[in-house]
Order: sequence, then structure tokens, then C-alpha cells
Amino acid sequence: IQESSAGLDAGELQQLLDVKSVKPMLTQLFQKELLSRETVEGRFVYFPSRKNSQRKQQKQRREIDQKKKEALALLPLENIIALLVEIIRRPKNTPRQWAHRLTQQGIRIATSDIRLVLDHYGIDPKKGLLNF
Repeated sequence: IQESSAGLDAGELQQLLDVKSVKPMLTQLFQKELLSRETVEGRFVYFPSRKNSQRKQQKQRREIDQKKKEALALLPLENIIALLVEIIRRPKNTPRQWAHRLTQQGIRIATSDIRLVLDHYGIDPKKGLLNF
């Protein structure tokens, strides 16, 4: 977290470390004031306790989140709904497979856009739909 450019939430940290759960440890570090946290988009994002590093990372996080919102807003709502339906129908598929199936239906959506939608809705394909 100290070395990240924009803080990390639990999901990002779990993926980075390839572990099952980091939430208990993050809570302990926060309670001991070794980390700070802020609610961003409905989830805790953890930052260094040092104010200078914290401010830089928080600023970067806001910029990243704003860019994601802008990119997501460019996607037609019909495409997002079609993607979500495809994810529900075939939860074990990959973003590439969903993009391919949607293309067959005449809906063009890039895998990078699929990742934006997954991130926005907090869907982790590796965990399955029942665990998000």
C-alpha cells in the first residue's frame, strides 16, 4: 500500500498478493493507525498513514475513478445490460469469451470495457457471481 500509486482496496490487494482474504489484516492495521482508509465508490480504499503520501495517492485514486466513470458512461446502457445478462448466463466464461458471444449477437464491446463494467459492479469472475 505504501508503494502503490493510488492506494488499494481489499480486492486489489488480494489479487496482487494472490491470497484469499486480507480484510482482517487491513482492519487491524487501520485500527493500529498504520494505514488510513477512505470509502470510495462504496468500498474501503487503504492509504499510507503518512499524510503526504496519503494525499498524493488519494488524488491519484480520484483521477483514476473519474476516468473509469467517464469511460463507462460512453458505453451504451443496452450493451452493459447485454453484458450483465451474458455474465449471469455464463458466469464461468472469461471477458474475452463474453465479448466474442456478444459480437455474435451484433453487440461490440471490448474486453477492456468489460473489465470496466466488472470493476464498476464489483464482479470478480475468478470468485464467481455468488461470491461478489
